Amino acid sequence: MAEHYYLRHRGRVGGPYPEEKLKALAQKGQLTRMHELSSDGTTWFPARELTSIFPPKKTAKEEPILEPDDSASATSLGGAGADRSQWYYSLGGQRIGPVSWLELSSLAKVGEINDATLVWREGMADWRPALQVLSAGNTKSQKSGVRKTLAIIAASLALIAGIGYAAWRLSPKPYITSPDDPRIEDAVFVVLKGYEWTTEKGDFFLHLGHGTTFAVSPEGLLFTNRHVISFDSKSASTIDKGLTELEIAHTQAYYVLINGHYFKANLVHKNRNNECDFACLQVEADRPLPYFRLLRTSLPNKRDPVIALGFPGIQQPDPKLDSFDDCLVSSLDASYDHFNDALNQTVGNVSNLRVDSGVNWIIHGAAISPGNSGGPLIDSTGSVIGINTEQRGANVLDSAGSEGFVATPGENYAFSIAEIAEVTEQRFPDIASWK
Repeated sequence: MAEHYYLRHRGRVGGPYPEEKLKALAQKGQLTRMHELSSDGTTWFPARELTSIFPPKKTAKEEPILEPDDSASATSLGGAGADRSQWYYSLGGQRIGPVSWLELSSLAKVGEINDATLVWREGMADWRPALQVLSAGNTKSQKSGVRKTLAIIAASLALIAGIGYAAWRLSPKPYITSPDDPRIEDAVFVVLKGYEWTTEKGDFFLHLGHGTTFAVSPEGLLFTNRHVISFDSKSASTIDKGLTELEIAHTQAYYVLINGHYFKANLVHKNRNNECDFACLQVEADRPLPYFRLLRTSLPNKRDPVIALGFPGIQQPDPKLDSFDDCLVSSLDASYDHFNDALNQTVGNVSNLRVDSGVNWIIHGAAISPGNSGGPLIDSTGSVIGINTEQRGANVLDSAGSEGFVATPGENYAFSIAEIAEVTEQRFPDIASWK
């Protein structure tokens, strides 16, 4: 009958196992020379003594102490060559071995040998306490281990940083990233101004004018021109006169057309008349909006390429009312047919920079016309550098229906977006679109 052995390691006993099973465990690394074996579960011996599984690597010499050359280097106690050496240790007056450096260290860790146990290998002048030998070798191995650990940590951190940066570069940004970004059409909108009221026949909106507005935050903060959302006294008096007989009370209102749906907008800021032509609206859209970055730092250079975005060329409504039926024709549903057009983009170059009444103006060749007012002027990175405000020419009508400045025809004016950096950051401290 084949011999069976119990297996013990650190107080834990398994088996009994046949030798074939023990060989299989040894091949898998689950049985080492440091384990203990017993055929009866009472008398134990080191697994390395079972030569059918752990054949001796080298024939040990009989004498317990050898007298090698006394000039052997004192540095041969451990370190780089220690793992390749064959070690012996004295236990109970008997020399046991050979074992490798790693096995010797493991025996010390599990308590099979202690600091005072004498150990020796070829090249040493005499047997020495294990403490001296192991500490000499471990000092180098510990330093090497620390260096390896630090190298692994550094490599891991670099890998994590690289992955994070790559993910950031590859992940879609919430803002417009270039003039070719397809989301531009979802960040520029038609804005309508007019009067709304409620009657027994329903809710109505009288369209008095329109312009362009654009998103500067995913939460629906929009920038435009002040004149786009302003109501002149002439239109107001005409409305009042036309509706007097109907005894209808009306209020000013703003609507923004987003993806074919109108969202009511609130006026949250408007510059004074002696300041640059700027206003802010807020809408509660049904989804986060892609938005533009705003270039705060410097004005563009002459001949820099620019793109004007907006909704020009739509005929302005006549504010005169002769009957209540005129109100029906001016409702939002009827207005939608006029604005169901694609966003207009024109390309040009910066032709000049000018300061007028303390405001920095960008004069450019990207064609604009009534309806472009309030739209963004963007650079080659897709960032907003100005807000298109007017085309200065003889008797040019802006989107609000009032006459513009008289100057050389074909000059397109946008005030620098940097003009409003301070006021918008004070008014909207959470805005993250400035760069």
